[in-house]
Amino acid sequence: MRWRGIPEARVAGWWPVLSEAERKRAARFRFDDHRRVFVVVHGAARWLLGRVLGRPPGALRFEKGAWGKPVLADEPDVQFNLSHTEGMAILAVGASRLGVDVERVERALDWLPLARRFFALQEIAALEALPSSEQRRAFFQCWTRKEAYLKARGAGLSLPLDAFVVTVTGPARLLDDDVAGCWTLHALDVGVQHVAAMAVAGAGRQVTLRELPAPLDVFEPGACTIAG
Repeated sequence: MRWRGIPEARVAGWWPVLSEAERKRAARFRFDDHRRVFVVVHGAARWLLGRVLGRPPGALRFEKGAWGKPVLADEPDVQFNLSHTEGMAILAVGASRLGVDVERVERALDWLPLARRFFALQEIAALEALPSSEQRRAFFQCWTRKEAYLKARGAGLSLPLDAFVVTVTGPARLLDDDVAGCWTLHALDVGVQHVAAMAVAGAGRQVTLRELPAPLDVFEPGACTIAG
């Protein structure tokens, strides 16, 4: 899902499909822009999941897993994960454990201290070996691949970011021999301003990136995306 700005009138259209808990979360946001994004992204996620399942979006019930990852209460065979950043959101849906992460490539971010703090030594070396013009995007590629894997595992912060290694450029892969054959990583092509990745349990899993028309004219035409 991509957007350029969310007027208040459009937010009202999504409000009825949210649960009471989601409405309370939305009301706690300090800034209106953040509240609008939360309402629209979570409302649209409900609409998309309802479309996949053939159910009304407001009828979907969510629970939290052991580490806080949301799951569908009445659909144990359907896995999903939602990620959003400035200007974009991605909903991943499938039958296997999965995780997705999308980030905007921030020009002002001082990325090197973050890499040195959170990444594995092999990843830091790979980043520093790249031409300076490629390092910033590669940092976000590495970050989204690691976050997608963590979200797929559903282990929260119990698994540190530097406890496993991923590729920072080229095809997305886990480089740890003990888990590489158990998971598939994919880099998602979402344009030049954003970077995204998806992790799926199992070897050689394929991912289809689909664009669907969005209701209420909130998003750009044809820019509602399901990965799965």
